[in-house]
Order: sequence, then structure tokens, then C-alpha cells
Amino acid sequence: MTESDFERFFLLSSELLCIAGLDGIIRRVNPALSEHLDREAAELPGLSFVDLVHPGDRHHVAGCLGLLSDGD
Repeated sequence: MTESDFERFFLLSSELLCIAGLDGIIRRVNPALSEHLDREAAELPGLSFVDLVHPGDRHHVAGCLGLLSDGD
């Protein structure tokens, strides 16, 4: 897959896609995700994706993120 293929897939996919670092900080979202969240795509990078998770699930998600960053 070329970079332009990936770019086209990312932008045109109806799936909710997000690129984030192991620190949980959002780097990029696709149009489908920003539409689903009813937020502009430009306002999401820099936010922690854990902040977008239901408050009751945040602790669990943060724990899973820690396991990922540890390589477990």
C-alpha cells in the first residue's frame, strides 16, 4: 500500500479512525470520526483519546493503554 493509498483509505473510510501515540494523544482523525463526535477534525489533535471515552470506562482504557506502552 502506498502512502497515497493509505491517505485515500483514511479519508474516505466510513469506519471511525484515529491515529494516536502510546501517550494517548490524538494525532489525527478521519472525517467519519469527527462527524460522529460532532466536532471539527482540526480541534481533536492534541487531546487525549481517553477524554473521549465514557467516564465510567476511562480507568480501564487508561490501564489498557499502559499495558500497550509497556509492550504487554
